[in-house]
Amino acid sequence: LPMTGEDTGLGALASPLVGYLGKERAASLEHCPWCTSKGLTYALRSYRINLQESVTLCTNPQCLFPLVSRSLEDVLACLDPVGPTVGTKRKNCSALETEELISPAHKRLRSALLIGDRDDPVVSPRHAAPGTPEAEEDFGPSKRCSLGSNPPSFTSDHNYTAEIMPLHNGRIARTQWKTLTADVPECEDVPMESLSSASPSKSEDLVSVANQPFWSNSDNLCWLDSLLVALVNCKSLIECKPKDEAEQSSVWQLMRGYEDICASIRMHQQTGGDGAVKVPRHVLEKADADLRCLRMSAFKLLQPKLNCKLGQRETPVFAMPLLLASDPWAEPLFQSTFHWMFRCSECKAASAERVLKTLPTFTNVFPDWSPLNAVHSAPCNVCCQKNQRRTMVLESVPSVFALHFVEGLPDNDVRRYAFTFKESRYSVTTVIQYDHQLKHFVTWTRNSDGSWLEYDDLKHPECRSHRRFPVPAQEMHVVFWEVEEEEDQEPRACFPSTTFAESPPFKKEVSPS
Repeated sequence: LPMTGEDTGLGALASPLVGYLGKERAASLEHCPWCTSKGLTYALRSYRINLQESVTLCTNPQCLFPLVSRSLEDVLACLDPVGPTVGTKRKNCSALETEELISPAHKRLRSALLIGDRDDPVVSPRHAAPGTPEAEEDFGPSKRCSLGSNPPSFTSDHNYTAEIMPLHNGRIARTQWKTLTADVPECEDVPMESLSSASPSKSEDLVSVANQPFWSNSDNLCWLDSLLVALVNCKSLIECKPKDEAEQSSVWQLMRGYEDICASIRMHQQTGGDGAVKVPRHVLEKADADLRCLRMSAFKLLQPKLNCKLGQRETPVFAMPLLLASDPWAEPLFQSTFHWMFRCSECKAASAERVLKTLPTFTNVFPDWSPLNAVHSAPCNVCCQKNQRRTMVLESVPSVFALHFVEGLPDNDVRRYAFTFKESRYSVTTVIQYDHQLKHFVTWTRNSDGSWLEYDDLKHPECRSHRRFPVPAQEMHVVFWEVEEEEDQEPRACFPSTTFAESPPFKKEVSPS
């Protein structure tokens, strides 16, 4: 039968070994000696486990007494102003504080999870290996994220929320909980000599970190990973800040959240003796968890419009216009205005259609295709004659000019596709590759020195650099052009453009000869 009395607040009954420090000694104390050693005063309270056993715990919700690695005698010895008890090792309060500073963070998470209060849980993010299913980990009903009017946030069915705070003026992104919890470090009996010589870099569990954080593959989400990588590395989006803080901008929230994650990693970077850049393991795990939250947020935003499901193959060609359409700041930066000019060589029918699009599509491009000679073959709508010339004539080119090529391009030498339009020089900066054999999407971004970075979520966390662009021409699926700007040019302040609202209405004209 359940016992009446005060609730311990623990998720499960404590083990009988919880009171190993001695019921008699603990019951004789009025205040918690562990908190007293830190200058705090909290009363002890007894909780009944069953008919025979009870345990005395501290009323401080952030204290683990008596689940501490030091004996009760050592704690009491720290409080003794005269000297240590005979036969026990003295450990003064300054040493205790030093131990707390160098205690690894993953230890604190483990100890906090052992007896965490139901109202004050501590989450330990897990690092997902490439190719492993993450549906239950990332996308289960107990964990949800959102990109929208508010910064990305975790929500859960366990009575807590965690909000990713944006990075401003170099401050590191952090997690803020409704009920603040403190991770009490486990203290160990470390000789004073080792404490004085210990350094944070030695006490931390350091792991290698990739030069560019990105998403690992799971649930066939390469289509979304490739799109997110292309957006967060888009220089025009990075430089073209919103005129006002675009709280309604899902793409800007994505950009800001990604930058916060990168800044968090940079803040903890350490260079080892071999020159490798490393960070504490818990920092990398936290970054991976935050990246997965951003991805899930974008997925939830696209799900009702794209009708996508986890594990189902999709394409960034459909996802990109839908994601941009939900963002009044980002969409105008991708919208190009052009005319489709068509004339049939058989029936002489001609048409001109003015179009405003974020991602126009080309099929069957001609061998001499270029942005200023954008000709592809299409059937005639009047006589149904195939292989007729249809040409894109540009009217205005946005900051990011993106095109979709169903069969790829004639040549993978991206230099031949650079062009000048209205005194602005455009060059290829990003390519989303579609591997027909693997049915897999990979994003490539160009560095300032002409090399290319490969973002393949199947090869996560490695981000490989290539001196030459190795993607076959027929696999160049989505191509981004951006304006070549001076390095010393200041970032632009952008806001939704109203240029197109003043343009003539879009119409299609057909005139048979």
